Amino acid sequence: MPTEYDRWLDEVRDALRSINMPMDEWQGIWPFDFKREHDGGTSPDYAAAKANRFWWYQQNRSMGRECDKIPACWLPSGHQGECQPQYEAGDYIKVEFEGESAMPGEWMWVIVQNRDDKSRIVYGIGVIGGPPCQAFSMSNVHKKSDDPRLKLPGNYAHILSELNKHYGLDFFVFENVLGLRHKARLRNVWIFQTAL
Repeated sequence: MPTEYDRWLDEVRDALRSINMPMDEWQGIWPFDFKREHDGGTSPDYAAAKANRFWWYQQNRSMGRECDKIPACWLPSGHQGECQPQYEAGDYIKVEFEGESAMPGEWMWVIVQNRDDKSRIVYGIGVIGGPPCQAFSMSNVHKKSDDPRLKLPGNYAHILSELNKHYGLDFFVFENVLGLRHKARLRNVWIFQTAL
């Protein structure tokens, strides 16, 4: 028996077929997150339009023909008329930052609140910060179990939670300290996660 998601996806498939964009072919090359769109309440027609823009953007980029006027314009370079950005308010985008000195890069998901095509940016509301990392750092050879800085991730999570209640945060940045993954610090991670 088909689920509600299956029925929704069939409507998306029909909408894509009507514009000669066979979903299964394109999805096999550049997977679009239909589940997220469904769960976010996107209509089948709008999800099809977003997938169409996403696939054309990916195809143009793969051929080195993406638009150089504004980021995420799904039209090819040299197109006529105004740019048509792939991102709209409410869309999720992955923002990536290069690592330094052979360190891994960082990334986060941001919900687009607005965009400024002239400045070539999309933006959301977020917090960039975090507690000092010395209490968790693998480089700290003088760790103490009663270090007051061990409580700071929980405090930071509380601040984030309160800001989210008032402003609807789209993202936050928390320094990627490998020492937090150590077995002795899992409780601190749990406290941080449950505070959010």
